[in-house]
Amino acid sequence: MSNTQLRHTYESSPDFSASLQNAAELNVTREQIFAQLPRAYADYAAITTFLAGHNPSVPLVEEYAAADMLEAWLTEDKLSYVTAAQTTEDRTFSLVLTPSSTTDIAALVMTAQTLSRSPVFDAPGLSVTSLKPQQSGAPQNEIRPAVNFCLVPNAPESELFDGTASEQRTMMREVQSMHGFLRTPSIIEAISHQLRVVAGNGQTQLSRNFFEQTSSRHLDIETPDPHMLGETLVLHSCLADGGQISFSWRSARSEEELRLIVA
Repeated sequence: MSNTQLRHTYESSPDFSASLQNAAELNVTREQIFAQLPRAYADYAAITTFLAGHNPSVPLVEEYAAADMLEAWLTEDKLSYVTAAQTTEDRTFSLVLTPSSTTDIAALVMTAQTLSRSPVFDAPGLSVTSLKPQQSGAPQNEIRPAVNFCLVPNAPESELFDGTASEQRTMMREVQSMHGFLRTPSIIEAISHQLRVVAGNGQTQLSRNFFEQTSSRHLDIETPDPHMLGETLVLHSCLADGGQISFSWRSARSEEELRLIVA
């Protein structure tokens, strides 16, 4: 699909037209998101407390302060987007809170393993991969809040976003010119969401929908392919069928789905 077709689809489709939403619908969406805050905050507190053992500079924001920050973060354009997606695509969004000051991938993997009480399938070399702050969880701007918010959909984007990593990056730039708050999840955001999905399935930790609910292609994290000169691999994360968090490197040339979060 060309960039012109992509822009036309997003601008003309009622799925993403804020003008079709009224104040009552937006308020319902807002209430649904705030209803998730206690659980999302508990997950955030568990992850932050664990990470503080590796990095004492990681602060823990009180829940009342997080609520005030969420109020400011949840702007009308984000509410309109989520409301449209929930109404026309029958999608749901999970509120995720994460600390913004960690870039230690080894600590993130250890956190996932400890809190999930399951082994983490680690991609070769990931724990020693040098990442920029925003790739592991810190925002790109210089002023960093103590806590980051995002809304993670329960399914990847439609077939509109199927493609190679290069094609998806081009489509991302086009869509972000209209919805600047959309991006792919960072590692810590993916881990936080995956832990939530596992917990939501109770003790059985068995679900045929684990992959669909959690599969994420991290477009901004790549490494040279050790077997093919000039080729690159892109990081992928998901929950395996048994509920284990899994990281893997996949060819940038492979056509895959893409999950976009509201951030």
